[in-house]
Amino acid sequence: MSDPSKTAFCPLYFSAHGGQFNEKGLALFSGMMIPGVCDRAFDCGTCSLMSKWVSEMIAAGWSVGWECDQCLKNTFLDDKGRGVNRLLPGFYQASQPDPQQSGFIPGCTRCGWQTSFLQIVLRRQHG
Repeated sequence: MSDPSKTAFCPLYFSAHGGQFNEKGLALFSGMMIPGVCDRAFDCGTCSLMSKWVSEMIAAGWSVGWECDQCLKNTFLDDKGRGVNRLLPGFYQASQPDPQQSGFIPGCTRCGWQTSFLQIVLRRQHG
């Protein structure tokens, strides 16, 4: 049985199982039982669905990082001032579960701080 503290709704998991979203990005629930709850929540860096999505975002011109809250706070105004599109979904985190796992995130990609809560952030220039 999975640890209830490690479960959360995941849009990538939901979509991979046939779930759809409206134009505002909200999940559409049609009455069908479509799985959307991941039992490895907060270990997103090691997820194969995340790896695929990150590859697609990089191909679309985004740079991807896993950053601590302090770096996200420190770069907010700078990103805005430089005209950088910044996507911070907020529900994908890397909690450094196992350095032997593929996709292991050793620390903040900006400052290197090793914390249990890193947020994925995507950036690209406007235009």
